[in-house]
Amino acid sequence: MKLPDYLYGFQAEDTEALLAQPKRLLLEPMGAGKSVMCVAAVEALDAFTIVIVCPAVMCTDWGDKFRKFGRNSYTYQMDGVGRRVIAVSFESVNTPERRARLLAHVKSIDVLILDEAQRLKNPEAQVVASIYGTEADGTGLVALAKRVWVVSGTLCPNHWGELYTHLRACFPERLPIVAGKPMSHSEFVDRFCQWETTRYGVRVTGNKEPEVLRNLLKGISIYRGRADVDKLLPKLNVSTVRLPRDAIDRYVYHDLSKLPEFEALRLATIDMEAGKLPSIDDPNLARARHALGDMKAPAVADYVRELLADPDNRVLVFAHHRSVLRRMAVELVDIEPNVGVIDGFTPQRDRDVLVQGFQEKRSRLLVLGISTAREGLTLTAANRVVMAEASWTPSHNDQAIHRAFRIGQQRPVFAEYVCIAETLDEAVMRVCARKSGLLSQIL
Repeated sequence: MKLPDYLYGFQAEDTEALLAQPKRLLLEPMGAGKSVMCVAAVEALDAFTIVIVCPAVMCTDWGDKFRKFGRNSYTYQMDGVGRRVIAVSFESVNTPERRARLLAHVKSIDVLILDEAQRLKNPEAQVVASIYGTEADGTGLVALAKRVWVVSGTLCPNHWGELYTHLRACFPERLPIVAGKPMSHSEFVDRFCQWETTRYGVRVTGNKEPEVLRNLLKGISIYRGRADVDKLLPKLNVSTVRLPRDAIDRYVYHDLSKLPEFEALRLATIDMEAGKLPSIDDPNLARARHALGDMKAPAVADYVRELLADPDNRVLVFAHHRSVLRRMAVELVDIEPNVGVIDGFTPQRDRDVLVQGFQEKRSRLLVLGISTAREGLTLTAANRVVMAEASWTPSHNDQAIHRAFRIGQQRPVFAEYVCIAETLDEAVMRVCARKSGLLSQIL
């Protein structure tokens, strides 16, 4: 079947590559249109049973993509007849019992699409056992599929050891043989990662042997750098806005001072010397980040208020903690009455309404949780992205920014990390800079 002409040139090339082998790693950058390529490839195969495992927030979007770009007619229920597109969340198949409910309706799978597959990086996780099999040996859901497409723009967000489960389950022949069988996870991490033992366990500190790993991935992965996507888009500008230390909310600071652990929080947040970072395993670190997020929320809201003073600006604000999200929404409701908040407590139906309202320009502001909304949403009505809190994992920050900067965007996008000078904020940014670009180094 001829590929549809709605594909861009690089998308058509990579769709053909996706069809060339039964199993593939589709590792295009964020915003490249990976789901559209998958729809085109499914249509070329004339597949009848397509199962997509993805984050819950993306299940509706996959159905929308097939309705919009598919030329065949599909049903979207497990017990449907004819051509079926079944999109389920990772959580809905993360145990043998839950997987069995799916398999009661699906005896074989023509195409299994694992979207945002970086969620399958831990070989000890229940969801990995359910989809990839025990110890990722390929005996799970993948065993029923004629084709498996592992889809992600950030397959190894923290270190190269996170590639192991995908290789072991789908491409075991690519792994070096140790004692007569494909190497174990610990052997893989030892081979390709630098690590150290701390009182909290093993911590990966770097990567090694990129050429060997590059050869392992050659021929099974489809990858392009950002240049092929970015040339189709307006410019992305990423910068850091440093607010002075006196921008923190002193009322919140005063409230925190009453807590028994305040001294540890104070030392880890406000009085941290520039360049000095507590151990990432320090039990006070997570609380310190939360405290700093609460203390900086009003200052970030003031900055967003300045952006909204320009009626042409449409703004996405990302943060990690729910209290920070809610505080900023309350601070900004006077300038944007239709402000929406999407976090882990937002029902799926409400998320869809908020996204649609923003895309249709009935609202100029969305406040979003990084862990909840960094995946699966298209928010190209935005031209400003404000990172009120940054994730330790740089790919999570990139995913958030690329909700706006993706195919369909018509305006330049300005993304800004808002930091309080000489605090934990700046240390987080240094960690992110060190961990960026892991996948690009081996593909």
